[in-house]
Order: sequence, then C-alpha cells, then structure tokens
Amino acid sequence: AIFEIGLPVENKTWSQEVILTSKPGGPLQWTAGVFAFGNKDIWKVFSDNAQPNRFRIGGSGTNTKTIAAFADMTYEISPQLFLTAGGRFSHDSVTNAYFNTFALAPFDPTFPQPLADISSDHFTPRVVLRYKPDDRSSIYASFSQGYKSAIIDAGGSCQNAPAYKCNDVKPEKINAFELGYKYSDRGFSADLSAFYYDYKNLQVSAYLAGRANIINAANSEIYGLDGQFSY
Repeated sequence: AIFEIGLPVENKTWSQEVILTSKPGGPLQWTAGVFAFGNKDIWKVFSDNAQPNRFRIGGSGTNTKTIAAFADMTYEISPQLFLTAGGRFSHDSVTNAYFNTFALAPFDPTFPQPLADISSDHFTPRVVLRYKPDDRSSIYASFSQGYKSAIIDAGGSCQNAPAYKCNDVKPEKINAFELGYKYSDRGFSADLSAFYYDYKNLQVSAYLAGRANIINAANSEIYGLDGQFSY
C-alpha cells in the first residue's frame, strides 16, 4: 500500500429519561420529564504501512453531556379548539477534550494537547393551535424552536497548523413554522402541510487542510409542502 491508516474508535453512550403524564379525560392534559445523555468519544489514528509494527500518528477525544427538563400541556378551550404550549430547558457541556499530533512538542503523538471545556444553557418553546371542524378532520398552526449545542472541533480545525486554534462552532438554532390539515375516515386519510424552517449558525462540515473542519453557515432555510394520502 502507498499509504495505509487505521482508525480505531472507542465510543460509550448512555441515556436516561423519566416521564410523568396526567390522567386522561380532563380539559388539561400534560406531559413532563427529565432527560440525561452522555457520550465519550475517542479516536486513535495509526500508520499501518509497517504492519504489524503500526505506530500512532494522532487522534482526539471528547466527553459530551446533556441534562434537560421539559413540559408540554394541551388545553381544550372548546370541543373544537385546542391550545398546546411547551418548553425545554437544557444544559450541555463538552469536557476533557484533547487532540494528539506529531506537529507539536514534545513530538509524541500519544501526548494529549488539552482543550478548554465549554458549556451552554438553552430554552426552546413550542406552541400549537388546533381547530377541529368535525370528528374526522383538524386544522393546525405551530411554531417551535430547536437547537444543536456548540461543539469542540477536536478532530478538525483544532489540529490545523500553525495556529492550532479551534473554530468557534456556535450552537445551531432553528425557528420552525408549520400550517397543516389532517383528515381521517374509515377508508381514507390525508395529511397536508406547508412549512418554513429558518436556521441560524447551521453546523456544516468542510474538507480543508486535509481534514474535515466544522464551521457555521452564514444563513440557511428550508421551506416547502408535504402531503401523504392513504386509502
């Protein structure tokens, strides 16, 4: 082989969720809960040209954690009109991030170059107004926010010489609007919607300087129509 590399990956993920719900039947229905998630990711990079005497040439690692609390409530204003409101508060962190490289003293690829920890807090709401003209159909309008937390680009821009400066990868945020109609009978059902998604700081991967670097896009949006029919 002209050039051969090995990329063993060690990944450990855990998650836990606890959900509480209201009893059915009343005008106010609600759901609330907490969610926790953790992910430890380790990449090792080896030169395999001299097998079985492979040697280390780089790598990176991160430890990501999230804890969130959420609640969602639907109130029956009248037999035909329903209002849903909810929110989620999350705390995210990336700790113990590092990378290994030949290019920095002491020129030992097993020597970790530590990176500063990051953390952020986010609140994301959602609101839905639904009108039911009869027992077979519904018209709804919704607004919701979402986000993807900030990251440390340990395997990409952090390793670019000569500065070895990580890209400031900001949290990705979205405002989502949707207007739709649903119909269901014994033999026929239909789902129709129009949607618009407005992104801020969309996180994208760009191949630069021999490796994938994570950056934020300037602006991005998605809009369109969606339909599904069943008979």
